[in-house]
Amino acid sequence: MTSSAASICQVEGDTVRVDVPGGDGPLRVVVAGCPGPVVRGAVRAAVEAGRSVEIALPADLARVVVGDPLSAWLDALDVAAEAALAHPGRVTFAVDAGDPGCDHVRAALAAVVPDPAATLGAVRDVLWARRDQGGLDGALRRLDDLPRRLVFRQLAAAWRGEARDPLGPVPKPQAMAAAVAHLGEAAVWRKAFRQFTYLGARRLVLIPTWQCELRCTYCWIPKQDGRVMTPDIVRRGLDLLFSTERDAVELQFFGGEALIEADLVRYAMEEATRRAAATGKRLGFVLSSNGWSLTPERLAWLRRFPVRMELSLDGDAATQTRFRPAWEPRAAEGDSYAHSIATHARAILDSGIEQHVIMVVHPQGVDRLAHNFFHIADLGFTRIQINNMLGVAWRAEQMQTWAQQLHQIGQELLRRQGTPRAVELVNLEHRPEPMRLNGEVTVDFDGTIYGGNQFLHETEHKDRFALDHLDACTQIDRYWIDATDNGFLLDWAYRPTITRNNVEVGKVLASLCKHLRAQGLGRVPPSSVADVTEAQAP
Repeated sequence: MTSSAASICQVEGDTVRVDVPGGDGPLRVVVAGCPGPVVRGAVRAAVEAGRSVEIALPADLARVVVGDPLSAWLDALDVAAEAALAHPGRVTFAVDAGDPGCDHVRAALAAVVPDPAATLGAVRDVLWARRDQGGLDGALRRLDDLPRRLVFRQLAAAWRGEARDPLGPVPKPQAMAAAVAHLGEAAVWRKAFRQFTYLGARRLVLIPTWQCELRCTYCWIPKQDGRVMTPDIVRRGLDLLFSTERDAVELQFFGGEALIEADLVRYAMEEATRRAAATGKRLGFVLSSNGWSLTPERLAWLRRFPVRMELSLDGDAATQTRFRPAWEPRAAEGDSYAHSIATHARAILDSGIEQHVIMVVHPQGVDRLAHNFFHIADLGFTRIQINNMLGVAWRAEQMQTWAQQLHQIGQELLRRQGTPRAVELVNLEHRPEPMRLNGEVTVDFDGTIYGGNQFLHETEHKDRFALDHLDACTQIDRYWIDATDNGFLLDWAYRPTITRNNVEVGKVLASLCKHLRAQGLGRVPPSSVADVTEAQAP
């Protein structure tokens, strides 16, 4: 394919010169050999001169992407595609001349140019066909769902008044027009856009093992040996996590009891730390643990990392051993209270590691809720989260006791407010939801990617929660953008009658949270750009 457009990027040794010739004809930017900033500058120079710009893709694509130039080439492609989306008709794609042996690649690209979204998809298809040559997984992840992310980047920047386009901030109407042109009417993608603009770090949950030292009466996960993650799955899971465009990432370990595979957890934390240093991303860890395996030695190496712990304890010894009994093969070592965070409290608190305690309330033990809550507080834990048992129907009298006990806790929390004995109810830090299930992006021991952890229940609906496998080389932001809907999780996690009952139980706790916030306790942070800039954001 030939073009009458004049090239304005001249590669001279290790430098690239941008030169806009006179005239009014189209100009050409060849992305091969041109770093992203140079492409951005070239597009800006051409558009400012009132000229149309042709972004030339090399037909000998396989040669371009071998080795170190791959990342730089993708940077340039990213910038070029974003410019094409911002200036439809003014900035387009074309296919450059290449080796005759690349005719099939040229044909694949020529079939979709000048459409930038379709072009990016075709480039990914070309690379996927060459995946067996190795070294392309990172490129495939980066290109995955890129057109939608480019549209959302532009739209978010427009609402913030930021300049992503080479010519400065894109006006909101122009950004909206581009979004509608490529994604359809706003009603189709508004929820996805809000998810894209979520302010928090991108989080990935790993399941190192399904085994656990406890057999909690309210836990539906079938504990078993053999389901253990390998270091290879850990590395590939980190490939997924660090594919995000976000500057901050978070890695969580769940299970089962993750610390049964303590060496694997430590390896994952060390490898993630290495990658964070290499990419400049901020990194945090979350460790969910029942405390049985939380030895002083493990606390010592955990404190070297930016980790916060979600620890579980349901209350005093009678409550803990009744509803969270030890697994029979481990019972000879002691009961579940003797091996809980209650007996490790001093070491945990002295470690300085950020933590909070999650207590689960069984309907048969709801009459001791307030007692157990403040028992945990008296151990020195000042951040406590209350979860009601899910998956069983609460009777009317149990729900009434639940409300009375929560009221008692609320009154005491208000009385302690501002004193050395103050306790934080962690539930106040989240948006009120009568029944919210975990929808985090989760990688199981075998590399399957799920939306949330409901798959751990091993119900007949397990496959409904599956999103993909690590083999697909996808980019993690797509799973956050298309976050598993809480309503979907509720529809398939439990029977409808149970869900309706549990929602009513949750409404009581949500009501307490609303009351306590009105009294000055707790705060719900904004979750997206639409929350913090303009109420009517798209």
